[in-house]
Amino acid sequence: ILHGDGGIEAAQRVDDLVREMETFYDQGKLENPPDVVHYTIAIAAWAQSASPVDKSSRHRGRKNQSHRDEKTSTSVHRCAQILSHMMERHKAGYDNCVPNARTYNAYLDALSRGYYFEEAESVLYHLLHQYNFVYKRKNDAMAPDTFSFNTVMISMTRFAASHHDTDQNSLYDRAEAILDRVLEYCANENPKAVPNDRSFAILINHYTSSRGGRKIHALADRYNPDERPYRAEAVFDRMINYEGKLI
Repeated sequence: ILHGDGGIEAAQRVDDLVREMETFYDQGKLENPPDVVHYTIAIAAWAQSASPVDKSSRHRGRKNQSHRDEKTSTSVHRCAQILSHMMERHKAGYDNCVPNARTYNAYLDALSRGYYFEEAESVLYHLLHQYNFVYKRKNDAMAPDTFSFNTVMISMTRFAASHHDTDQNSLYDRAEAILDRVLEYCANENPKAVPNDRSFAILINHYTSSRGGRKIHALADRYNPDERPYRAEAVFDRMINYEGKLI
């Protein structure tokens, strides 16, 4: 099913199959209930069915950020419902359906496809907090990886580049803050989140290709406004001076 067109119908079919598994297990027709893998596949299917903000909403500014097509809203909402359902089943005693990093990555993918960058940012930092402080970095299944960070950065920079009336300064700064976090995270010996060349290219690309005449304020008070190429150069310098190994 997942190899189909990735649309709403395919996602609904996957969703229905997982719910049928729950029913069959409750009726004694299935030896094991659906686990984290099944639910994660369902979330990924809904994520694939999500579409970016429709083109008619572009250039209207952040006040219309919520103007998304019904298909995207449905997909993202269903992902959130499945995630919540997993947590409820875990509380009910189903230990094998605890959401893991892959589950959250699928949800992040859905949020980012629809430019729900604020929600995506919140989920990313929640996952990071869970891994660091709840699981004390002892549960690798809960560790955010390179995809987790890159996905949220992409969502922010793409939205900023296509919505010239929004606060681009803030979004680029927040994307750079995520890059800072992934570098800090990796420095603390978390190999799953080793940055790759795309981690840096996401920002470099948008600093060198974004248009709209918007002023970009100084980066850490080191650059003058409207000197976006210097911001790109600063990110590039961080990449070539990165002491780790890019994946």
